[in-house]
Amino acid sequence: MCLVLDQFKCRVCGAKSKLQCHHIKPRAGGGTDKLSNLMTLHEATARKGRKTPNRSSKAE
Repeated sequence: MCLVLDQFKCRVCGAKSKLQCHHIKPRAGGGTDKLSNLMTLHEATARKGRKTPNRSSKAE
């Protein structure tokens, strides 16, 4: 579902292939699986561990 909300593109680089859904705040750090804590990232962007923008809490 986070892919749909992010319009099937990476929030950081805008790529439209090799996408993954990632937690903004990791579950190990108290993050949840709610849509407001999920974002779409390109696999290479996710590997880089870049700081990523937060999603507004419009969808849960």
